[in-house]
Amino acid sequence: MRRFAVPVAVLAVALPLAAGCGGGGGSSSTTTSSETTTSSETTAAAGDWANGFCSAFKDWTAALKPIAQSLQSTPTKANLQSSVGDIKDANATLADDLKGLGKPDVSGGGQAKDVVDQLADQIKSDSDQIAGALDNLSTTSDLVAAAGVVTNTLLTLQSQVADALTQLKTISSNAGDSLKSAITNATACQSFNS
Repeated sequence: MRRFAVPVAVLAVALPLAAGCGGGGGSSSTTTSSETTTSSETTAAAGDWANGFCSAFKDWTAALKPIAQSLQSTPTKANLQSSVGDIKDANATLADDLKGLGKPDVSGGGQAKDVVDQLADQIKSDSDQIAGALDNLSTTSDLVAAAGVVTNTLLTLQSQVADALTQLKTISSNAGDSLKSAITNATACQSFNS
């Protein structure tokens, strides 16, 4: 199976690109959340919400890192195919964590929730696209094609995350009430801000 080593190595290099969306890994912080529930929708203090948002990406990065390391150390078709489920699970967890954030308690909180829900839907779609590309690989050319799809999808995902973060930072204009301030000051977001 040596002929699969180069395309799998390409995927092993591409996978950490997705992890680049989430910052530098490291230790994750636990936060105490101030949440209120109104008509089945959770509202969280802006700082808690920002910590939850960034923690979701840190957890996702932590889940993807060993998968990428395994693919780099053992670049085989079998290892790649066995990693598909783990990648999809990590993406599904990230999407669920993002949707579970609810609405930040700032003006424009509903808009922030919409941005994050849309990102979660994009992540699920991107995950399905990656899984589809890695399904039924039988030839080297299948693997090369899959590597291209995965790489492009991960780059798209990185762009989607950056776009969502930019949108979130522009929501609510009052300095003490802004998501930008909450994201900038949240402990879990420090690796994003540096």
